[in-house]
Amino acid sequence: MDIVSFYTGEGAYKDFAEKLRASCVRFGINPHVEKLESTGVWARNNSKKPAFMQRKLLELKRPIIWCDADCEVCKPPVLLENPGVDFAAYNWAADPGESVPDQACKVLKCTSGVLYFAYTPASLQLMYQWVQASTKEPTIPDDTVLDMVWARWRGPKIRHLWLPREYNRMDLRWPTIEPVINHVYRDGAIFTGAQTLQKDPWLGTLPDRPLGMGPESQGGPGGG
Repeated sequence: MDIVSFYTGEGAYKDFAEKLRASCVRFGINPHVEKLESTGVWARNNSKKPAFMQRKLLELKRPIIWCDADCEVCKPPVLLENPGVDFAAYNWAADPGESVPDQACKVLKCTSGVLYFAYTPASLQLMYQWVQASTKEPTIPDDTVLDMVWARWRGPKIRHLWLPREYNRMDLRWPTIEPVINHVYRDGAIFTGAQTLQKDPWLGTLPDRPLGMGPESQGGPGGG
């Protein structure tokens, strides 16, 4: 199992990245955590994520798990050992407010703190289109761009797995959930060194639904 991630030099990212690396080693997971040059803007740094993941997937030629640098593995992520899928993510649209996600959900509204990409033709094509779209839309958050690619997908069917909350457990949002992968998500506050949640002012107002997806859309790679 391989976890990939990168960090930049601002705030406490180096310390978080070392914590992620150590947690991988603790559970026998191969960590591939690199330091990248910062753009000086948190959201622009995030936009590097798709291309970095694509590079690592092509280098390793086997499945990868992306974890944001402010994640920590707390238990063996057994769901991601051999999931038999092309792609896995926590999907807000598939969360019924219970412990088990709705796997039949065709809409993607993901959070990209934890992502799984297999080394398969379908996942490689999804990754390629995500990188291309992110390059064209650098001011849009990477997870929203992925939602957009999913909504407009015209490639082969993608076998997906919607992860439960404990695989991207955000401590501010779900403090009572025991994490498999914990995500100390602060929406840019780690970058700025702030002690409270604050949005990077560079980010614009986001839509309530994934870009390119109208209320009538029912498609997606996993749909029929």
